[in-house]
Amino acid sequence: MQQQDDVTRQQGGDGSAVADQARELARAGTEQVKQIGQTAKDRAFREIDAKRERFASEVEKLAGTLESQRDGSEGAGPILDLAASAARRLSTALKDRSAEELLQGVAKNPVAILAGAFALGFVATRLFKA
Repeated sequence: MQQQDDVTRQQGGDGSAVADQARELARAGTEQVKQIGQTAKDRAFREIDAKRERFASEVEKLAGTLESQRDGSEGAGPILDLAASAARRLSTALKDRSAEELLQGVAKNPVAILAGAFALGFVATRLFKA
């Protein structure tokens, strides 16, 4: 009987050690996942920042093109002014804000961002078809 109690205590001790090891592995795994997630997030922000400047300059060129087309178009002048103004504001926002700030803005108001992108694309398409 004494031997059986000793075996039971040893198994209980081993079970506790196994549970401790499992908790430690889970904690280490969770920490690694957090580190990988942070690394991916940092890399994404670096990529966005690298492309943000180039995109801002392209939007600035589009604004200039819209303004130059305004002079040759009598009826579409106000629309082209509005589109050029929106393009300049977008370009300024892209230059002045970090990738994280831009993504927070998109998360706060995605419908406005999509509507603005659609309108800008529509005007640009109409401009280049003409």
